[in-house]
Order: sequence, then structure tokens, then C-alpha cells
Amino acid sequence: MSAMVKGERPYDKDEFLKRAIYLDELAHMAWEGFIPGSDQGAPTKAKPEIWKEPAKFKQNQEKLQVETPKLVAAAKTGDMNQIKTALGDVGKACTNCHDDFRAK
Repeated sequence: MSAMVKGERPYDKDEFLKRAIYLDELAHMAWEGFIPGSDQGAPTKAKPEIWKEPAKFKQNQEKLQVETPKLVAAAKTGDMNQIKTALGDVGKACTNCHDDFRAK
């Protein structure tokens, strides 16, 4: 999607919409990987703060889940100005959470 917005790949409204819908669906599923105890065992890039600051982690989760439907709505219009804004807001939601809770 980013490549389409940046003009690095031809814009395809249907393809962009399909991917926006996928992202919206994934925005609800990703959190299933962070259940209690999932910080044990397999290697992870998740910081311990996920389990120490669950309210803040949940806030980041909810922010992403607010922004992804806006991207789907923008994608349905085909208006690149709306799409750029919505994709930027989704990106900010991702970045905020990764900055706080993902080890580099």
C-alpha cells in the first residue's frame, strides 16, 4: 500500500482496498499473540513492558483498531488525499506501539 501511495507502484484501487481490508482484519487478530505467558519460551521482539504496562499496550491496540477502518473507508473512495492521510494515521499507530513495545 505504501508503495502505491508513494508512486513506486501503480495505484490499483481494488488491490489497495483488498489490502486495507486485510490490514483492518489483522488489526484485531495480532493481539491474540500476546496472551499471558506468551512472553515465555520462544524468542520474541516483544519488550517486557507489554506485560508490565497492559493498559498502555491496550491503548495502542485500540488506536490501531480505530484507524484501520478509516483506511478502508478512504480506500473505497479512491481519493488519494484521503488515502494518504488515513495510511499515515495507521502508520503512526503502528510506529507508536512498536516504539513502546517492540525491541529493535
